[in-house]
Amino acid sequence: MKERLDAIWLIITRVFWLIVLGGIVVGFVALFTPKYAQYNELNRRVREMQESNRELASAIRRLESQQQRFVSDPSFVERTARELGMAKPGEIVYKYFSNDID
Repeated sequence: MKERLDAIWLIITRVFWLIVLGGIVVGFVALFTPKYAQYNELNRRVREMQESNRELASAIRRLESQQQRFVSDPSFVERTARELGMAKPGEIVYKYFSNDID
């Protein structure tokens, strides 16, 4: 009888410790799951910002190149000014408009 009672208590003790261990595991999962989601979101935002920084750096390089051309290339300056509708003093500018009505 004592052996049977000892076996029952052994089973109860093991089940108790399994429940405690399971509770600890569930607690850790519940504790760290929101942090993991937040970590993933922050990583996504970092990647987006890095991509944005690369695009902005490319645009800056392009604009600096264009700025340098304004200083060193008079034909570029003239072409750009004409694209903006400017003319040299004394020139007459003719603009043609299409009246395509369908």
